Amino acid sequence: MQISGKNINLGLNIVLSILLSAVYLSLHTVGYYDITLRSLAAIGLIPVISSALILFSTKEIRMAVMTLVLYQTWNMFLEPYTWKLPVESIYRVFNNADFFEMALVSDLSLFALYIGFIRSFDKINAKPFFKESYMSAVKLKKIVLWMIFGGYLLGGLQIIFNLIGLPFGFIGLIDTMLPATVGAVFLLYYLRGGRNVLLTILVVCYMAYYFVYYVGGTLFVYSIFLVLAPTVVYIVERRKIPYVVLGITIILLLPIYMTRHNYRNEGLHSTGAVRMAIGAEILINEYSNISIDRWKQDYDKKQGDYNVDNRTEGVSYLGQVVNCHKRNNYPYLWGQTMAWLPTMILPHFFIPFRPSQNMGDAWAIYYKLKDPSWNASINFPMLVEFYANFGYLGMIILQFLNGMLIVWFMRKFNDGLGDANLLLLIFIITRIVVVEANVTLSYGAVLQVMTICWLFKKIVQKRA
Repeated sequence: MQISGKNINLGLNIVLSILLSAVYLSLHTVGYYDITLRSLAAIGLIPVISSALILFSTKEIRMAVMTLVLYQTWNMFLEPYTWKLPVESIYRVFNNADFFEMALVSDLSLFALYIGFIRSFDKINAKPFFKESYMSAVKLKKIVLWMIFGGYLLGGLQIIFNLIGLPFGFIGLIDTMLPATVGAVFLLYYLRGGRNVLLTILVVCYMAYYFVYYVGGTLFVYSIFLVLAPTVVYIVERRKIPYVVLGITIILLLPIYMTRHNYRNEGLHSTGAVRMAIGAEILINEYSNISIDRWKQDYDKKQGDYNVDNRTEGVSYLGQVVNCHKRNNYPYLWGQTMAWLPTMILPHFFIPFRPSQNMGDAWAIYYKLKDPSWNASINFPMLVEFYANFGYLGMIILQFLNGMLIVWFMRKFNDGLGDANLLLLIFIITRIVVVEANVTLSYGAVLQVMTICWLFKKIVQKRA
């Protein structure tokens, strides 16, 4: 097969992926679960490694997206079977007897996702919203300014709508997707020769604000997006991966990564100035008191109970839902959780009776994964959602279709070819790669961006 002009020997790629997964298994010869479950975890790693190898060869944005989706799914639903301690939960009830079939179907689902993605590369020919065109540094400068001030304008409108009780929610998109995209556009401006000092100061202050904001909310993944989005632009523009810069960035982020859980109760539900103050406090505390010994103590402390309600594992989550259906006679939902997805092209203002975007909480309460009195929100992972709707077979089929859908999403933005397409694609990638969110939450945001693009093309460009 050919990707971005490079011939990929898929057979050799798969053989190498199998060998590397065997190496992974050899490094996990001891664990709480038997060799069968650990082997299934290693087998599930094959499509992840295959996708990563293609990424390193092609430097292709589509493969970067797919590798992230595959890895996160594997990490949640298969990696825990290699732990030295059993998966445990204070709140979730599951049966270890279900683990073999859960692991087997999770494997098949990963392969289905991979095959659906790879097979669709040359099969889906969706017409992109915008043509492949490239902008000058002058135009990119204007876009950066429009994005920054437009984001604050939308945020102000959101506050007004909240005060008068109108359901018109878009502040979430601004807080999670816009800052990373601003950083990406600015880097593109710089790579095209832009050197305006005032703009540089403005963007640095803007990015610093959101970095502190994310740190204050212990939202480490969004801090990563601030780095990831510009990195994608660099890879596409220069056709090489900045390993040194990425390595230095990872080292610099270590202090807040290693200690983020120490501040979670205080920061997660904070907002505004309070969150900023918490973020500043965390940065001052951690960077003025860097101690590898303290990190090791924190790490060792977490390792003592890392297997209990670990936020990154989905085995207990899936296990509870499977248990509800198999032993408590819960009926399958037959698409109920995804039925509202087509309506997401319209804001909540036009469909006030549509359920709010806390659907993950609602279904978590239904499956007794969350007590109604809890203030903390909870995600409803996509793979679990597929099971809840259509059982094990649904996990496999819908993951195959999910791979095709991701390709279609990216084709609508010309696979990132052309500045407008690349920047919009980066804007939606932050939703595509979050596999721990439910379908309507993740892909609903993508559909909203696509709707805006469609309206722009039909109204603004047509008049021009």
